Amino acid sequence: MRILVVQLTRLGDQELEAVSRTLGECLGSEVVVLPEPHPPPMVFYDWGRMQYRSDRILEWLTRLSHFEGLVLALGDIDTYVPGLNFVFGQADPSSGVAAVYVKRLKTGARSVDTYLERLAKEALHEIGHLLGLGHCKNKSCVMSFSNHVGEVDAKNPLFCDRCVAHLEASGVKTRCVLP
Repeated sequence: MRILVVQLTRLGDQELEAVSRTLGECLGSEVVVLPEPHPPPMVFYDWGRMQYRSDRILEWLTRLSHFEGLVLALGDIDTYVPGLNFVFGQADPSSGVAAVYVKRLKTGARSVDTYLERLAKEALHEIGHLLGLGHCKNKSCVMSFSNHVGEVDAKNPLFCDRCVAHLEASGVKTRCVLP
């Protein structure tokens, strides 16, 4: 499986390495990182909320992408979708495009390692959606829904048995499994 990482804003080498390493190790994926950022158009910015519309960013990425594989966008921006105050990320399985937004993942991080772990978990979570997984009720599973960074911190960068079975039924092998 190939995954293209698109920077919406310029991210550091540590951030790109954390995501690439996690996706590569957990899913045996070839991860390709575009070196230059592709900022989302300001027409997707809601000045009243001071946030971007995530769903519109995904639609834009879908129109731009001609990559044979999955696309994961990363950006240091704040986003929302109608009905939610914010999102850490979003995925559109029908188009194979997902995004993770790091602005709120930095909130209250006691260390760079905490932030990088949050980023890697959310990247794996969104790619999990692209692979057909929904939200998981197992709070330890990387596919559990996170309403705040405390819930991101509480889950593991691992899939539970139920999610592993679903992935394997779809032909995807993972090395990141809860004990």
